[in-house]
Amino acid sequence: MPSSPKQIIAITSTRSEDSRRLLRSIGAYCNQSQPWSILVDDDLRSVNNQAWLFSKQWDGILVNIFDPSIVLGCKQRGIPCIDLNDESDIVPGVPKIRPDNEAMGHLVAEHYKERGYRRFAFCGFSDQHWSEERKRGFIEAVTLLGYKCFDFETIYRDEHKTLHPDLVPDWEHQERERIKQWLKALPQPIAIMAANDHRATQLIDACSELGINVPNDIAIVGANDNTLRCELRQPSISSIPINAKAMAKLTVDTMNGLIAGNAVPFVEKRVEPLDVVTRQSSDALAISDPTIARATLLIRNRHGIEVDVPGLAKQVHSSRSQLERGFRKHLGHSPQTEIRLAQSAYVKELLLTTNLPINEIATVTGFKHPEYMNVVFKKLTGETPGQFRIRTSDTVHNASQQATT
Repeated sequence: MPSSPKQIIAITSTRSEDSRRLLRSIGAYCNQSQPWSILVDDDLRSVNNQAWLFSKQWDGILVNIFDPSIVLGCKQRGIPCIDLNDESDIVPGVPKIRPDNEAMGHLVAEHYKERGYRRFAFCGFSDQHWSEERKRGFIEAVTLLGYKCFDFETIYRDEHKTLHPDLVPDWEHQERERIKQWLKALPQPIAIMAANDHRATQLIDACSELGINVPNDIAIVGANDNTLRCELRQPSISSIPINAKAMAKLTVDTMNGLIAGNAVPFVEKRVEPLDVVTRQSSDALAISDPTIARATLLIRNRHGIEVDVPGLAKQVHSSRSQLERGFRKHLGHSPQTEIRLAQSAYVKELLLTTNLPINEIATVTGFKHPEYMNVVFKKLTGETPGQFRIRTSDTVHNASQQATT
């Protein structure tokens, strides 16, 4: 007889899309390993009535709230528990799983580097660990590129940890006015990372009120990829998403191990994000040389397919040697590398959005042989296409069927 589903409660607000995305991914994955019956406490009844929570027979508890008392209560009672909160302190003996915020900052900086930006800024919240980590990663990456980074931060919560947007009716207006004063003093063009998509919408609105062109004068990338926030703004907002699928797999596998009586496998694990989802707010090239800008756009518009350097030079009325020098000056790499980057970006897109076999993806993206695509993709990303698909997929694919490793 099949075993009965494990009784799991997830204590989390579902106001944010990244929380909902994680729950959906957990539901999709757990049913493949060991079925769970999940109660989502999105009203946070457990926070106000812990007697009710601990009167029930839970096989495991997932906690994504700032208050550590429930995590401590689980530890005292020996209830398998995983802390998913990005702001709370680590409780020894309870595994914490959360996004790698510093890696998010690095990836946004790389996104801007590929577009030729040389001025950078960060806009976030000084009292939030996740914001400070994203800022630290972004500034570190910008510094490694040889540039400085401006920054602007305000406080997101009051002394009682209550969100200012929930507490102060005029908070949005006040923040937008502060941001406008900061933007006026920044050099242009400049590339800004916002700590989250909420902050990105404030930046977009402030730019609109000041008559600043986004993305040509100021480019903006948010974080968490809240599609409702990002797509309702004009221009739409680029954002870097949390890897909910990988986070869900790690959460389910870890919880199943705890339920089975295994020792706590780690103190904390941070899950690397996915690549930036590019929308209008950062879809520009800050390259002062019009020939190099046009050549780069030609490569990217064609996904690098059937593009070669001699033909590219003819199309933009340049010599090959001038093109080579221009790409290295403005982008830091050769035109051939830009072609391969564009092809690899298209490979990623197809791996994420289709179920095409690896061999077919190689053909569609202009590689003559899947083996060569694997070599190029791994050199640029650190993993094969098959490994990338497994890491970012809702389901665990059979690697021997999906990829040439």
